[in-house]
Amino acid sequence: MNWEDEYLQVAALKLLLKGELKSTVKSHELIMQLDEIGIIVPSRKPAFFRLVADRRADFASYLDNRWPDYIACARHFRDNKQLSLGVASLRAMRRCVLGKPEGFYRLNRKTWSAWAGAHSKSREASPPEGLVLTTDGVLRVRANEGLILSSLHGEDFHLGAWQRSICETILPERAFEGAWHLSGRDPQLIMTVENLGAFVDIKKPDDCLMLYSPGWDDSLAVQFISRLPNTIPWLHFGDLDPNGLRIGNILFAGDRKPEIWFPRAADRLLASHRLRLVEPWSLSPMDYPILSNATLKALVQANCWLEQEAMVLLQGFHDELQDLCLRFRAND
Repeated sequence: MNWEDEYLQVAALKLLLKGELKSTVKSHELIMQLDEIGIIVPSRKPAFFRLVADRRADFASYLDNRWPDYIACARHFRDNKQLSLGVASLRAMRRCVLGKPEGFYRLNRKTWSAWAGAHSKSREASPPEGLVLTTDGVLRVRANEGLILSSLHGEDFHLGAWQRSICETILPERAFEGAWHLSGRDPQLIMTVENLGAFVDIKKPDDCLMLYSPGWDDSLAVQFISRLPNTIPWLHFGDLDPNGLRIGNILFAGDRKPEIWFPRAADRLLASHRLRLVEPWSLSPMDYPILSNATLKALVQANCWLEQEAMVLLQGFHDELQDLCLRFRAND
C-alpha cells in the first residue's frame, strides 16, 4: 500500500478515531490486511468493520511503522471535532501552517484556497486578520454621454468616448478600492439590468446610465451607484417572476432603493411568451405594491412569468425608455 495516498490516510484515521470503517474501493486493501492480522472484525452494520478494542495499541504500532505522521493528524482532528474527516480537510490542515503570504494584503479567494486550503475551489481555510479575499468579478457599464471618471492624479477618462470604441466600460472589482470619482454630466436616469442579453441589446438613451447587475450579485453595481448623487432616479429592470421582484426589492445604495420597472407594453407578451412557474407566486402585495399592476396580476393568476429579454424587442420599448429620461430631465 502507498501510504502517501491521502485516501488511505483518511481511511486509517477514520478507523482510529471513530472505531469503524466502511469497506470501499479505496479502503478495501487496508481492511483486508487488518482483518487478516485480527485488528478489525466485521461490524453489525453491512459493509463496515470495527476496531477490536484490545488491539488499539497494535493498530497504533502498525500505523507508526508505515505512516509516522498519523499522530499529528489524529491530534488535529481530535482537537477540532467540527471538521469533517476527509481528504480536503487533511490537505487544509497541512497547509494552514504556511500562514499569511508576505507582501499581500488582498488575494483572490481561489489563490488563497490553493495556498492554505485543500485546493483552489475549497473553502475550508479562513484568511488571517488583515488579508482581504476577493472574487474579482467585473462590472459592465453603459455610461451616459458626458460622464467622466476622474482619477486622484487629475486624469479624466471620458466614458462616452471610450464606449464609442469598445461598446462598454469594464471595471474590475479591485478598481473600487481606488479614490477615483465621477464628474462631468450626471445621467438623467440610472437603470440596473438583471440579465446580460437585455443589458447589451437595449437601445440605451444617451442620458441613461445602465449597469449590469446579474441576479443577486449586485455589489459592484451598488458601489458604482454610491459614487453618484442620490438625487438621480434609479430603476431596476428584471424578469417578471418572484425572484426578479425580490432582487429589485433588496437592492440599495447608501440610503436609497430603486423602483422596480418594466415596460407598459409587456402585456402584449402574455399570450405568446409567458412561461409556467414550478413554484407558486408567494409575494405579499403589502411588500410589493407593484403586484397591483394588471400585467403582473395576470401572471400571478396564471402562475406564470415573463423573461425580460423578450421585452426589449417590443415595438416602442426604446421610445418608452427615452420618454422616461425626458420626464426625469423635466423634473430636474
